[in-house]
Amino acid sequence: MSDQYEDRMKIFLWQMVLCLTLVSVMAAAQDDKKISRKDIPSAVMKAVQQRFPADTVFSQQTTTVNDKNYFALDIRSEKHKAKLLVTPDGFIFQVREPVVFLTLPDRARTMIDLEHPRIKLTGLEMVTQDSVVTYNLQFVERGNEDTTEFIFDVGGKVLKSQEGVTGDEVIQTEKK
Repeated sequence: MSDQYEDRMKIFLWQMVLCLTLVSVMAAAQDDKKISRKDIPSAVMKAVQQRFPADTVFSQQTTTVNDKNYFALDIRSEKHKAKLLVTPDGFIFQVREPVVFLTLPDRARTMIDLEHPRIKLTGLEMVTQDSVVTYNLQFVERGNEDTTEFIFDVGGKVLKSQEGVTGDEVIQTEKK
């Protein structure tokens, strides 16, 4: 084969990769749709107001997770903020709340302090899903750009760890 043919094939393959990436991004974007507050069913609003009476909804959209439809709501008050996934019938499926480092279980804090002493915390949240509480911690090591993520249970046991992750849903906090 000629070098010119190989170059054209490489360009064609890169164009195909770019097209497929664009199509997948567009398909994912169609799953999330901003809505107005009046489009939120009363069962959803009632459940949120009962569980978080001091908070107000300031952002809302519909989303699909694992082929199930949810209302994704951002709520906040003076002392609280959270991201919620709520079913159309008003079941609060997931709550993601920012927390400080000292909120982590002792076992988790000790492991992070010993194994990763020089970190910059990029996200820390408590996630309650189906009444199960976990802690999602994301950080970068000083001198390294890769983000590491740990998910701990309430006892501090590592349920998942992964390097090189990215997170659109990361809530910015500081290690305290």
